Amino acid sequence: MNMHANVNADGNFLRAARRHKSFVAGAAITLALLLAAAVSLVWTPYAPAELDIPNKLAAPSLSHWLGTDSLGRDVFSQLLAGAQNSILVGLLAVAIGMGLGVTLGCIASAQRAVGHAWIEEVIMRASDLAFAFPALLTAIMLGEVYG
Repeated sequence: MNMHANVNADGNFLRAARRHKSFVAGAAITLALLLAAAVSLVWTPYAPAELDIPNKLAAPSLSHWLGTDSLGRDVFSQLLAGAQNSILVGLLAVAIGMGLGVTLGCIASAQRAVGHAWIEEVIMRASDLAFAFPALLTAIMLGEVYG
């Protein structure tokens, strides 16, 4: 299969990507998250952790755009501040994965090149186990929850 099947004849990736609903939806969500994080750096209507017990569980209004939670904290302010944490966690997860993956891949290929193929085999089997483990845990959890 051609790896460049989603790119049109003149190579314009964005023009081809805009035709896919999932790409457009993902881009919109990502841009909204980035915008929320950027706005929260300079402005939030209330301090995200500020308690306002008399106004707990308030419905959305002009003063609290998305209402308040069970402790009276402004939900909109929490969403804005939480966007920063979401971006940070995503970037750290990718950085850790890349760091470990590239390092182990380089070790495996270097050891194979010098005749120690068993080291590559151990790294590959450990990788297989790591990739299978979360799926196995999910299957066990669903089996326990739903009988």
